Amino acid sequence: INRKIFKDIAGRDNGRRRFKDYCDLLDEVDVLTPLLRSQRMELAAYANDLVNFEPGSRVLFQGKVRQKPLWYVIHKGSACVNQTSEGGSRNIAELTRGATFGERSLMRAKTTGQCI
Repeated sequence: INRKIFKDIAGRDNGRRRFKDYCDLLDEVDVLTPLLRSQRMELAAYANDLVNFEPGSRVLFQGKVRQKPLWYVIHKGSACVNQTSEGGSRNIAELTRGATFGERSLMRAKTTGQCI
């Protein structure tokens, strides 16, 4: 078996496993429960990839227009949602597996209301 065929076969298997992981994750997303499984599978097929963030790093900034709007689904770990006002910053939520954020900027292309 030559190298190209081996890479195609090995990559295909990995791709199927990743697709199944994405499908399983999207099955846990509350806002997607009204969709049919086949519709969630279609979303999984269009998933960009997993993005890893270092602990404590900010993903979105309150009041900033996003250059590249994305919809994020928590796969592993957690994210804190903070809101800043004149009185300071306060934690308003903690997001865990299956929770989502970033959808508002996809729909409106406006500024973010919280820091995540």
